[in-house]
Amino acid sequence: MSVYHSLKVVEVLPETDEAVTLKFDIPTDLSNHFKALPGQHLKLKTHIADEEVERFYSICQMGDDYLRVGIKNVPEGVFSQHISSTIKAGDTIDVMAPQGDFCLPLEDTESMKQATQYLFVAAGSGVTPILAMVTYLLENTDNTHIDFVYINAKRQTVMFFDQLEALKNRYMGRLSIIHVLTREPRDLDILSARPEGERFEQLLSAFINTDTLDHTYLCGPLPIIEGFREALIDKGIDKKNIHLELFGTPTSQTVRRPVVHSDADKQITIISGGRKQVIGLAEGQSVLDAAIDAGASVPFACKGGVCATCKAKMVEGEATMAINYGLEDYEVDLGYVLTCQAHVQTDTAIVDFDV
Repeated sequence: MSVYHSLKVVEVLPETDEAVTLKFDIPTDLSNHFKALPGQHLKLKTHIADEEVERFYSICQMGDDYLRVGIKNVPEGVFSQHISSTIKAGDTIDVMAPQGDFCLPLEDTESMKQATQYLFVAAGSGVTPILAMVTYLLENTDNTHIDFVYINAKRQTVMFFDQLEALKNRYMGRLSIIHVLTREPRDLDILSARPEGERFEQLLSAFINTDTLDHTYLCGPLPIIEGFREALIDKGIDKKNIHLELFGTPTSQTVRRPVVHSDADKQITIISGGRKQVIGLAEGQSVLDAAIDAGASVPFACKGGVCATCKAKMVEGEATMAINYGLEDYEVDLGYVLTCQAHVQTDTAIVDFDV
């Protein structure tokens, strides 16, 4: 069952004019609970204007007794605005244990030993999980080489610029960083234009040897990661070696009161946190939206079919997915769905978030 723990913020560190990092102290009695894999995220909860608001933020740095997350402040971001204007060292925030599949497969030691060539692509605050993975690989392996395409508007908005430069200088020859600045002139036009259309392929051809890639991690807005994904597939990269996470800016993700749909024409059973709940499903409504409207406590983040946070198993019934970037083919064959994209095709169904 999902449980929040109150963690103390021990440092609020400005990274740019638009971004900060929060450093959480991890008490000794919670150290096992908050063990994280590089690339995972934390779910944070607080109250803003009498509303309970939850957000996922990726871990950018980790240690035995702390975790640090990166937060970009955006005008329409309810939680990020609250963080930038209110939270200070000494405050506490409710936090869930690390979660997420967009991470290095440390449990697969053989795969980690064999992989030597990595490509990371991030846009804006999508760098936060990437920084954790890049740091881990450089500090804990000897023979990996990393290419990192990092897309921002201008130099002043680049999160973790100094940390990345320090890593590049410390691990000479193992980390190559290609900065794309869409609002600043560069020596090459391709490095000063927003990637779109043929530019995805052009960037790869100009800077990346795709013939030797073992794994690729893409994190950012959907048009960016979708464009790079298609360009990589066109160059022969196996889809199973392309890992995606969508970074967007939800304007509100409050915990909503149950809503009863008078036009619900199906009944489905949701299993989450050990609890069963029968809910109505309206025509055209996704499983996730129906669950949220019914007040069910279910995991979700991007709602774009990418991050797989809302993954669940169809124990009974059938569903189709509008978009699927987050599941492997074998997972679909086993009955897993991304509930944000899942539309039930049978009169009844059982959807299990706990498996």
